[in-house]
Amino acid sequence: MRWTATVLVFLAATAAHAGSALTFRADGAFDAPESGIAHGEFAFTSRVRGDGRARDRVRCDVADLDATRDADGRLPRLSAVLVAPGGAETPLGTLRVSARGRARLARRVASAALALRDAGGAALELRDASGTLLRATLPAFALDGADAWSRTREVYGRFVVPGLPSVPRGSVLLRTTESSDAGVHSVLALRASSLVTGPTPSAYRALAFDATGGRVVELGALDPEPDVGANLTLDSQRRALPGGIVRWTEFSGGRIEVRVGSSVRLRAAIAPLRGVDEPQESVGHAHASASRALTPVAGPGRGLVRLDVDALPRGHRERFELRLLDTGARTLHVTARAASGTTTTLGDVVTKGAAGAGALVLDTRRGARFPGAPLVRLAGQTLDVRTSDGTLVFTTTLPALE
Repeated sequence: MRWTATVLVFLAATAAHAGSALTFRADGAFDAPESGIAHGEFAFTSRVRGDGRARDRVRCDVADLDATRDADGRLPRLSAVLVAPGGAETPLGTLRVSARGRARLARRVASAALALRDAGGAALELRDASGTLLRATLPAFALDGADAWSRTREVYGRFVVPGLPSVPRGSVLLRTTESSDAGVHSVLALRASSLVTGPTPSAYRALAFDATGGRVVELGALDPEPDVGANLTLDSQRRALPGGIVRWTEFSGGRIEVRVGSSVRLRAAIAPLRGVDEPQESVGHAHASASRALTPVAGPGRGLVRLDVDALPRGHRERFELRLLDTGARTLHVTARAASGTTTTLGDVVTKGAAGAGALVLDTRRGARFPGAPLVRLAGQTLDVRTSDGTLVFTTTLPALE
């Protein structure tokens, strides 16, 4: 059951796409006050859905406030106010000061004098009965995922008893994920279901051998279950992997053995861990995603393109997602242009509403086909978004997936 749960959780995660909305963020610290030692931080997020509706949130954390109680024994309260450059104000909520001089606000912004994603340059003020206590100027809101990427390679294996290859005795999962924000994350999940443990378990040890057999790393002792079965889980985010291991690709084509002393009890082959641009082994899987902001060329607007590819033994699943915002209501044509000048038409985006929001989504899981070439090979080409008369509105380079 542990093995099954591990696989299902990962597959569910790769099926979810964070690109279904555009998210903008702005955060920073309050300016030093003219008097007192109060200080704090703030963060705003604006998540704009495909229909142009925004879900805006604010968070403020402040410390070292004056916590003197009033004549009725009540602690102070602060009001958070967003002041637009023109002077229009939007109340954001009330912060209650604790006895330790701390205050926190975390809530949704119901409405504002200006679209929150355009509030860069506005002032955030925390006020008490005497006036403004803390103040900060909001920086320009940044688009999430403007240049983000993630790549995962994983393989599964089955333990067998040496000499009895047709009888599985457990399982092993090796996965390495690399991303622009979290670096390298490698995981091993080993389950040896047939090992006899009992009240005094044997000292089962797991060892990894590379494809040449010249590099051998002792992975650690297995954690026994009552009577039968033992497990070992390694996670580089919790603790550095033994033997200087960084990526499991270092052991592609190798093997894992479970031993007691020098006696090999179980053995599992490590299939090659391949990327999305390579054929997958029958026990392999790879996933890659990359996103990039669009560069406005003519007129206002914002946009993001995201590419997702799942490489499975039976083929690829690909998804292209382009989201536009603040472009006005119109129809725009989307093409990919190779260095040779060959142009591939991907489709049209119809932007609607006051927010000028629209999207083009091509998903092979829903029957879409990528004209000209698979999505993996379109990476690196120039993406152009044009009006019906050919005016270039946005452009960017489609990000590489491997």
